[in-house]
Amino acid sequence: MVLPTERDRAMWRKVIQTLGEITDEERRKILGLVDPRTQLSNCLEITGMPPDEFEKKVLENPEGSAASKMTWPLEDQLANINAEVAILTLYEDAVLIAASLWASSLGKLRNNAMKASIQKAADDGGKPCEWVERLIDRSIPLTAIDMQPSWGFVIFRDARTNCGNEAWESFRKIFEKALYTGISWLVGGEQINQTRKLVWHDQLVENDSESIYRVFQDVVKARTEFDQHILQNTFLLVTPEVIASFNGSSTTPWIWAYDTTFDLKVSSETDTSTVFDGKLKVAATSVFTWFYAARKEEIYCMKRFWEYAQKKPDQIWDVATEMGRYHGPLVLLKKGTHWLFNTYEFRS
Repeated sequence: MVLPTERDRAMWRKVIQTLGEITDEERRKILGLVDPRTQLSNCLEITGMPPDEFEKKVLENPEGSAASKMTWPLEDQLANINAEVAILTLYEDAVLIAASLWASSLGKLRNNAMKASIQKAADDGGKPCEWVERLIDRSIPLTAIDMQPSWGFVIFRDARTNCGNEAWESFRKIFEKALYTGISWLVGGEQINQTRKLVWHDQLVENDSESIYRVFQDVVKARTEFDQHILQNTFLLVTPEVIASFNGSSTTPWIWAYDTTFDLKVSSETDTSTVFDGKLKVAATSVFTWFYAARKEEIYCMKRFWEYAQKKPDQIWDVATEMGRYHGPLVLLKKGTHWLFNTYEFRS
């Protein structure tokens, strides 16, 4: 807190005793005003209006009330008030009162909006997200799991992972556990976990994008209408690097995800070490949560996921679940972007 100086106190006395001798500079200092040029600049920056227009607006729309916190000693407060009262014109006094009321009204509106947002989150807290709800056919009893539509991904195994059956089954168990962990964080996760599916191709594939894409198209053609929630714009691939990530080579176990809409000609003509080449590392716990949802809803192209992942450790796309139905950003957001809750694109 900055206390008044003796010069300030002398100036206040001067106003009360000899009002007509006050200079413009002293007047601005007593009222806490800056020089006209700075005042114009600040007013335009904050309100988008010149001072005279802003004064007119607050005079026409005063709502609510406001009070200022006093921190000076009582005698200084009273002296300052007396000086301000003596020097203020009726018009300036009306503007100050109206501006105070207007600011209070805006504060109340923002406070009410925040309360409504918090209340909605509380009311919806026990409900699944909309994308989760769409995976559940409410016309079928939840106990009739076999009649519920399945959802998930087609998944391939790289020929370079041709290890023994015991090692492979060990990886499968760890992999499934990580997938389930991610789903368990969602409201409604237990229900949709029973119908999630990995459509494993029964043969090993070579580590060649063109051949894998061709095999994927064959797999998709063979699927039935009952598998309508098995993604056709994305498939997964297990490579030796993926298995190693589950064995401690990475703090975040991950798997390769491929964008089936990607133009492979672009990949063959560019340096894939610095640009998106159609595939993305996805954290295992995010595969059947926000990654599936984002790809199913098709709100972003996978290139934007890749750009976001480049800012993260090991370049892995990893999005956490918050409060069972919310999530962090899926892609790079503008600097300074802020939300009360991590709902972002999936508002339920």
